[in-house]
Amino acid sequence: AKKAARIRPFYTMDIETMEYGGVQVPVLITFVGGGITKSMIINHLSVGKDGIDTCVNNLWNEFMSMLNDNLKHNVNHTIFVHNLGGFDAIFLYKYLAAVVDPDNLNSIIDGSNKFISLSVKINDLQLEFKDSYRIFPVSLNDLAGIFGVKGKTSDYKSEWNNFNLFNGNSDLLEEFIDYAKQDSVSLYEALVK
Repeated sequence: AKKAARIRPFYTMDIETMEYGGVQVPVLITFVGGGITKSMIINHLSVGKDGIDTCVNNLWNEFMSMLNDNLKHNVNHTIFVHNLGGFDAIFLYKYLAAVVDPDNLNSIIDGSNKFISLSVKINDLQLEFKDSYRIFPVSLNDLAGIFGVKGKTSDYKSEWNNFNLFNGNSDLLEEFIDYAKQDSVSLYEALVK
């Protein structure tokens, strides 16, 4: 009997942003893999008191704490982000550069100044973020269709790019969270196939 191929463990993540004060800021991070499906959202109630930068930093700290608590240490973990080089790496790199010794943060950037990968060592947790778009240069929804997995739950809604979403319709906020989570889930399932 033929032995089934063993898949090297990997993870997927997505970062959703909203416009705040005229700039895009990370407000939601989703993560899938290793039996984990997690969504972390900014504490919007603290923005007025603590400021947006502190709240974004706290979101990133929550994400890194989740990784530290759930991933094996002294093992290199690969985390795929679809179109990392196009947008998400800017926010990820900005956070990592502020909290990590520069000797423990490496990146590969192409001739167009787009990130191909980021690798970081934080204590004994080793992470490598890779751009899945470099492997499959199609939209995430098209990628899901190619591999026969469920794609996006809905089209992107412009209301999701407004920080007032946190002060209004809770159903719309939940739809936004589900949309983001499905991005990580569909990328993960497509890469498994």
